Amino acid sequence: MKKINVAMTASIGEEYQTIWGSGITQNILFLYQLFSKSDFVENIYILDLIQDPSQNYLDRKIGENTYKFINKEEAANKIDVIIEIGTQLWTELAHQIKQRGGKIVSMRCGNAYIDEVMGVFQDRPPLIPINNVTYDELWVLPHYGKNSAPMLQTLYRCPTKVVNYIWEPEFIELAASRLNTDYHYNPASNNDKPIARKIAICEPNLNPTKTFHIPLLICEEAYRNYPDYIRHVYAMNTWRLNSNPSLLHFVNRLDIFKNKACSFESRLDIVSTMTQTANVLVSHHWQNGMNNLYFDILYGGYPLIHNSEFMKDYGYYYEDFNAQAGAKQLINAIENHDNNLDNYRKHHHQLFQDYSLHNPKNIQHYTDLLQGVYFKNEAQKVPELI
Repeated sequence: MKKINVAMTASIGEEYQTIWGSGITQNILFLYQLFSKSDFVENIYILDLIQDPSQNYLDRKIGENTYKFINKEEAANKIDVIIEIGTQLWTELAHQIKQRGGKIVSMRCGNAYIDEVMGVFQDRPPLIPINNVTYDELWVLPHYGKNSAPMLQTLYRCPTKVVNYIWEPEFIELAASRLNTDYHYNPASNNDKPIARKIAICEPNLNPTKTFHIPLLICEEAYRNYPDYIRHVYAMNTWRLNSNPSLLHFVNRLDIFKNKACSFESRLDIVSTMTQTANVLVSHHWQNGMNNLYFDILYGGYPLIHNSEFMKDYGYYYEDFNAQAGAKQLINAIENHDNNLDNYRKHHHQLFQDYSLHNPKNIQHYTDLLQGVYFKNEAQKVPELI
């Protein structure tokens, strides 16, 4: 079988920032490892287009894995398929790769539809400017199949495919090791009476797809009925908004705020959050139903109250924007999670297997994608730039 050289664009910085600064970097590192297991891939590289060109492009070890880097000159002469994912591809480099018969894929790990819409209302430049690159395919994650894939296919005039989501616990385990902490849920009580829980809300609050609003309402509903169940709610990633008039207007109507049972906090990685601050996580999404955060929480055995339709059989699921149903699930978790902890952990084992980068089905899925894009019009060349 013919083997190909593949590169992914990414900006890899200091290790902590690389792993926890953006979920997309975790996606890139997971995908790198998966491609290294494919029989169709000879070499897999990371192309850092932001790195200082005067620096040497050395292999980089993150955790237990080593990632090979390539510079743009090598990429132009060596890469068969380049995947634009973490940073935008340069037009000239794209042309050079296509001139050799190489193929170009753009993989979108963000909500492209929301990015386009919010850009209009925020009056800001586009997050991904037009670079005049002709893509052979676009790939989107499953939770963007409805709202982003059709839009992208029309905008970029090429096939857009929904690809498998993958996740591994290695960064959770790495962070726990570096912090010298045990990232596993410990029962909050050893008797039949529930004790007050510390609840985290970890939405990024950058656009309407993932905000604190519904999770805080869920906590409010539970607090009104069972105030002794909630010790404190930590709304992470909200510190920059703590004087925002709309936020204050929202929370001033809540008992949980009036009674100083919630606070607005800065950003913190999930291992530190769940081992030092909270022991329950309440979440909400809109058109963003696959999230590393969900896997991270379930892997630690922590109660996850969520509305992801992709994972409705796991954690404590409520539907859509139903804060009242979410509150019932929060109460259910507080009352019953400790007694059902062993079953909770066992139940999620299959979930982690299904989404593992070691799963042969996921390796074959991405191998098929690469073969499909590479062998399509393999001999086609592009004209010289004018």
